[in-house]
Amino acid sequence: MQLAEPLARVVSEFSAWETERGDKPRTIEAYLRNTREFLLCGPTPATTLTEVTLERVESYVHFCVESRSEATLYTKLSSIRVFLRFLWEAGHLDNDLSAQFVLPSPVKRWPAYLSRAQEDRLVCLIDDYESPKKRRVRAAVELLLHGPKVNELVALNVSDIESSGKFNLGSENKRRTIYLHERSWRALVDYLEVREESVTCGQPDGEALFLSRQGKRVSHRWIQRQLETLGLQVGFELTAEILRNTFAIKLCRGGAPLDTLHYFLGYEREFSVWKFIWTISREEKGQMPADRKWVAKNVKNLFKVQRAEEGER
Repeated sequence: MQLAEPLARVVSEFSAWETERGDKPRTIEAYLRNTREFLLCGPTPATTLTEVTLERVESYVHFCVESRSEATLYTKLSSIRVFLRFLWEAGHLDNDLSAQFVLPSPVKRWPAYLSRAQEDRLVCLIDDYESPKKRRVRAAVELLLHGPKVNELVALNVSDIESSGKFNLGSENKRRTIYLHERSWRALVDYLEVREESVTCGQPDGEALFLSRQGKRVSHRWIQRQLETLGLQVGFELTAEILRNTFAIKLCRGGAPLDTLHYFLGYEREFSVWKFIWTISREEKGQMPADRKWVAKNVKNLFKVQRAEEGER
């Protein structure tokens, strides 16, 4: 199928613009191929530039999600973003549409996480911890399984814990409330009962949730050491990042909306959660994974959030 004459001329201008920028011939060829596909896809091919809208971009994303890999999706959306930038700089569009959506970053390293069996094995190990020091470790691990970063866990205060089975997490601009299930809440309550007993010397800090032997706030290194020790006992690697990834993967598998993932993980960018979505996709071969359908269904929310952010600025 051929492009309409007005759009064919614009694509030729785009090719010349790319050449002036110094892009390599193969890059330009790929950009032009993806641009033509973008203009021709959808219920009806575009015939004029007035049809080049964010709605068409959304439609194109749906098309790519259903039939392309994550790397291909990133490449194709990169091409469209450059094309939209050209249209604005050349005066074909009044607004810079390229600034109104964010590309998902290509995943360079797939997130490691615990399988259900591994998580059960870890939980069974720490569930029998009864001494004050062991209860501290158990409570820290249970909270890490709810998605906080290490610095957020270290910064937790007793006042951040609410009696209704939830705790407040993060700095002022990323403040969020995390809800604990019964097992984790029980571990936290058990630790709070003996919190000051884990201090062997010095006066306990009145604010810090997790106290060291000296009565001060625990360090990042303490958490790292405890997880390394537990990893040796259960027979697989344990880090705070792996526990956080496990929480994110469980949310994805449960079909949580994108704004929910964004909120509970404390991400600034909506597309930061895509690495978890694609991780699940890679495990499903031979058919379109359910989570990809979920991505396609939620893509519009991404653009809505981005538009709202642009409006606030």
